Amino acid sequence: MNLEKVALAILFVSSFFIFWLASGGNSSDKIVLIERVLDGDTLQMSGGGKIRLLGLNTPESGMFFYEEAKNFTKSLTENQNLVLESSELDKYGRELGYVFLRKELVNEVIIENGFAHMYYYGMDKYYDRLALAEKKAREKQLGIWKHSENFGCIKLIEFVYLDLTEEDKEKLSLENSCDETLFITVKDDATHVYKEKILAGGIFEKETQNIWNDNGDSIYIWDGDGLVFFYRYS
Repeated sequence: MNLEKVALAILFVSSFFIFWLASGGNSSDKIVLIERVLDGDTLQMSGGGKIRLLGLNTPESGMFFYEEAKNFTKSLTENQNLVLESSELDKYGRELGYVFLRKELVNEVIIENGFAHMYYYGMDKYYDRLALAEKKAREKQLGIWKHSENFGCIKLIEFVYLDLTEEDKEKLSLENSCDETLFITVKDDATHVYKEKILAGGIFEKETQNIWNDNGDSIYIWDGDGLVFFYRYS
């Protein structure tokens, strides 16, 4: 890259950040160039370092809509200069934060288009925006919220999630009320994923420990065609 191109790049970034501050951005925010998208909610920055997008979870590898979510985030962010509003580093050394593309909150856009569900414990200034985005996606059955033809087949029989001591067991009991065997993926708000099979008219039971949060969580169940069951408690 010659000196003229370097100067133009510096001028562009400087002008972009001045515009960001004038529009109400924080001086602690920073401009980052996204080199690569690792999955739907994790970005690789140019020069090293990763960003884990806050407030959401996209599908894990091998799950329904994983590739679609990754490609959508890639189309928004890869090779783009974004403004990063970072809060802290997680245990993997990734920056936890919100990213903006021309004043558009990317975290919100991903959720609103159905490529992620909310992932919150506690609330921050963006909680209501992301909650509304998820509500819109659910109502329109976009992305991960698309109903399978088997939606409604799964009935929640028993759900025990309070584990007051280390010995306490959580319990999830489901019934398949349809006349065909279902091959399903069961997931919580975090990243606990189970591949299961429920026979037609059969009962599925699973005991776990320290999976379902006492103060709020969700049960998501998909088959290969879409969402089969959803339940959230707080």
